Amino acid sequence: MALEALEANDPAEALHHVGHIIGSLEPGEHQQRMQEILALLESGVDSHEPEHEIEEMLAGFASPELTLFQLHLRQALDAEDVSGAQHHLVHAQETSDGTTTTSLAEILKSLEEENHHGAEHEIQVILGLEEHND
Repeated sequence: MALEALEANDPAEALHHVGHIIGSLEPGEHQQRMQEILALLESGVDSHEPEHEIEEMLAGFASPELTLFQLHLRQALDAEDVSGAQHHLVHAQETSDGTTTTSLAEILKSLEEENHHGAEHEIQVILGLEEHND
């Protein structure tokens, strides 16, 4: 998503996604490189340099079968708060093929109604994951 934002010349959105990446990485080489990319973006450097840095990091690591839609749903599951989950669900709606649009709207409604367990379950169903145990 950071790459898409860079390609769309949207540095604010790229900064947002790079921040998510940094937060999800364990301390180490990848986290350090992403922090360097964040600094590049914050400095206002041409977006091609950070874009190439991210592409280089992803070479050989990205799962080719993971769609952008699925990635957004996984990030909604991993979000730290409801607004973060909603943010990623809205992005999932934007990348949906249309068959799950109603389900995503229902999930967003569940979050608004504070039915977090129900929303989580529905996301897992769409992703084909096993239901979690509480």
